[in-house]
Amino acid sequence: LSGIVDEIKGHKFKEKKGAAFGSSGWSGEAPKHLSEGLKDAGITVEMEPITCKFTPTQQMLDECVRFGEDFARSLEK
Repeated sequence: LSGIVDEIKGHKFKEKKGAAFGSSGWSGEAPKHLSEGLKDAGITVEMEPITCKFTPTQQMLDECVRFGEDFARSLEK
C-alpha cells in the first residue's frame, strides 16, 4: 500500500479527485489508509472509503456500484 501511495505522490498530481475502496479478509483498514494517502498526495477525496470483508454479498456489490456512480457524478462538478 505504501508503495502505491509513494508512486501517486511522486506524480505530483494537481486538481485531481480520488476515492478508495477494497475487500479483504483481515482488518479492512487498507481503503482508509489509501484514502488518507491520497489526501496526503494532494488528491481531493470527498467520499468516505468503502470496505468489504471477505467475499462481497449482492447487497455489498450493489453498494459498490452506487459508490462508483456517486464518484463519477462528483467528477462532473
